[in-house]
Amino acid sequence: MMEIRLIAADLDGTLLNEAGEVSELTQRVLLRAQRDGIRIVWATGRDLPHFATVREALHTDIFAQNFYIALNGALIVNCGIGAEQRTDGFAADNVDPFLQIADAYDLEALSYTRNGCFRYAQPGFEQLRFEYLKEHSLAIKDNVEHLFGGNIELPTPCYPSAAGTVQKVAYLHSSLRLQQLLPELRTKLPAGSKALMVTPCWLKIVPEWLNKGAALTKVMRECGIRPEEAAAFGNGENDLGMLKSVTHGYAMGSKNSPGEIPVRKTPQRPARSAF
Repeated sequence: MMEIRLIAADLDGTLLNEAGEVSELTQRVLLRAQRDGIRIVWATGRDLPHFATVREALHTDIFAQNFYIALNGALIVNCGIGAEQRTDGFAADNVDPFLQIADAYDLEALSYTRNGCFRYAQPGFEQLRFEYLKEHSLAIKDNVEHLFGGNIELPTPCYPSAAGTVQKVAYLHSSLRLQQLLPELRTKLPAGSKALMVTPCWLKIVPEWLNKGAALTKVMRECGIRPEEAAAFGNGENDLGMLKSVTHGYAMGSKNSPGEIPVRKTPQRPARSAF
């Protein structure tokens, strides 16, 4: 088997456990890998601040061979020289249709820019959601994902064009509601966009040209690493491109629940407990 020179790992649900922490075993394994000169590419659909836990637990910034992939591939950071490569997302003038879809289907929408996050939910949304969860006997805390603090509230489904490019849009509700709507939502989305179920309660809308796989391929070409020399780990639909971009792709978990990728069999599979 060819030597592995690069490991790419998603964060939430893969590298990080349910508590958002790095386990002791994962810490030992990846610290040793970094000391041995293996490149680690940390990948997330969120922005750079979400790497804080990884930076603290795995000392990622002191290893020059590492890279960060953020915003689902829109941002690549070379840890060695601190250089950033950015790819534009949705133009400001094209964001309103996504908010109007959220308004029509009683969903909460988050629009992420380089400088903040804009939130839109129709008047009375919280009560409508509560009634839906109660009607379907769903636990509120287990079926809603919020990002508290820092969000700029929009009174109408109109994005302020002066705020600039939007890297991604997220639709939030209960897992049942999003699964019911997913097929129809995919037919309603504007051209050039795609929907990815990141978690059962979190539907992410990104430009078709943006994905972790394309970003990882760019990193590998820059570093002279072939797909057979790389391994990737992920657990969400937005990790599929990353797993396919390498020879050794591993999906975490044993159940194909909404948002998970069926496990792909590859030779010499490492112990799942390592991640």
